[in-house]
Amino acid sequence: MRLSSSAWLGILLIVLGGMFLLDSLGVQDFGQIIRTYWPVLIILAGLLLLVPRRRWWHTGFVHRGLGLDEIFGDATGTLSGEKLSSSRVFGDVQFTVTSKAFAGGEVSTVLGDVELDLTDAELAAGEHTLRLSSVMGDIRVDLPEGMEYSVSASSILGTERVEKEERDSFAGSIDVKSPGYETAERKLRIRASQVLGDIRIETANA
Repeated sequence: MRLSSSAWLGILLIVLGGMFLLDSLGVQDFGQIIRTYWPVLIILAGLLLLVPRRRWWHTGFVHRGLGLDEIFGDATGTLSGEKLSSSRVFGDVQFTVTSKAFAGGEVSTVLGDVELDLTDAELAAGEHTLRLSSVMGDIRVDLPEGMEYSVSASSILGTERVEKEERDSFAGSIDVKSPGYETAERKLRIRASQVLGDIRIETANA
């Protein structure tokens, strides 16, 4: 089924309005997405009204004329530095982290999956925070065995799973800490929020 530009505009406005509402109510943390992309989403809404959707793709209007690859493309790669920072509107975020002094970061996407492989990563000294957020899509993080972690994950419609603990309910949330988290010299706090999709965080060989 092909949707008209006005239908896509309606979907976009519903998603954007829902994000604002959930963030203002404190139900989900979409602060980074809203701060980064609300002007882009307004521009996109205008484009949906002015330009037929088919023409975008046949002429390369979006990708070449406006240079919006970061909005519509996937973000993939390997991180060897300390901080991970990546945002997308329509696209997946997939990174393998090999850093030996990883210090967290922020990852967000509106429509897409987030997949992070940290199985070859080591933490820098101290406590670090990794914030993950998505509106529609799954979030998955693979941790190395022995890494001390604290996970707070929430979703509106989806399942949150950390190791063997799982929550599957409307507006559910889960909070899990590894046994040695409180006294560890190197530890990672993961904060994951989602509207539609599953959240899965587990260590290697779990």
